[in-house]
Amino acid sequence: MMHMQNHTEAHVIIYDSGRGMDTNARLRKYDGALSAEIDALRKRMTDMFMQELSLTADPVVEISRQLDDKINEYMKHVARS
Repeated sequence: MMHMQNHTEAHVIIYDSGRGMDTNARLRKYDGALSAEIDALRKRMTDMFMQELSLTADPVVEISRQLDDKINEYMKHVARS
C-alpha cells in the first residue's frame, strides 16, 4: 500500500497485483461491467417478452431471475463501497 499526502486530504492508493490499478479504478471497472451485464439482461428480457408475449413464459422468467441476481450483486457491491 502506498500513501500520498495532498495539501487538503490524504489519498490511499492500493495497487492490484502489480498492475498499477488503484482501488477506485477497479471499482469503476467492476461497476461498469455489472451495469453492462444488467443492461444486456434487461434488453434480452424485453426481447424475449416481445417474442413470447407473456411475462410468465419460462424463458422470460429465467432471464428475469438472472437480472434480479445481477441487480442484487450490484446493490451489495454499492453498499460495500
